[in-house]
Amino acid sequence: MPYRICLLIAALAGWVLAPLQAQEAESTTTGMEERTATVLAGGGNSFGWFGANGSFYLSDSRWAVHGGLGYAPSSAAGHPSGVAWAAGVRRYTAGPGSQWFVGLLYGLIATVSEGRPDPPPGEWAYGPALVGGWQHTAGSGFTFLASLGIGYAVTTDDPPVLPAVDIGFGYTW
Repeated sequence: MPYRICLLIAALAGWVLAPLQAQEAESTTTGMEERTATVLAGGGNSFGWFGANGSFYLSDSRWAVHGGLGYAPSSAAGHPSGVAWAAGVRRYTAGPGSQWFVGLLYGLIATVSEGRPDPPPGEWAYGPALVGGWQHTAGSGFTFLASLGIGYAVTTDDPPVLPAVDIGFGYTW
């Protein structure tokens, strides 16, 4: 069953990315130099809950690979706290400054409390997430990112489907 959900997420990503591919042929990133990297501080799934996220842009700055490392505090008795991570890829629309994106990431989706039999209490629930969002990069390099999506925790026997949310501020080179 978890594989079917992962395949569904991959199919949805392909369906969303197809229009972005068509738009690429029509426009370029005019008005903005090619980006190299972005470093953000914020909260959400791609930040490891509360932490930092770094992106490295590929080819024409429309594709980016990113990774995050952060701290996930305990939200209730029996929930774990500690270091969490995430990694993924984003595809951006063309245009200067403000760009929409769609992305796939693998990271911490939820924590599992004492009331759940599998995995053992206090375990992390990692899995894939499909997200869409908006990133604005000012001419000075100041960057704002916000995204929303859906995550699927595959490391539990009864995987929860939960929202994936990110918000962060930083700098782009």
